Amino acid sequence: MFKPKFTITPKINKALVEIERVRGFLDAVKLKDEWISDMQKNALILESHPLIPS
Repeated sequence: MFKPKFTITPKINKALVEIERVRGFLDAVKLKDEWISDMQKNALILESHPLIPS
């Protein structure tokens, strides 16, 4: 039987939970390829057509 030579303290557990929370957030905000493509096209349009002051 495996007997690790360390203890998961509350401090370590809290850090692991925070890492998992951030990882879940990053997984949730992954951008779809189509969305990135659309954003790039819109950026090019905005760069080539500057706003005209009113």
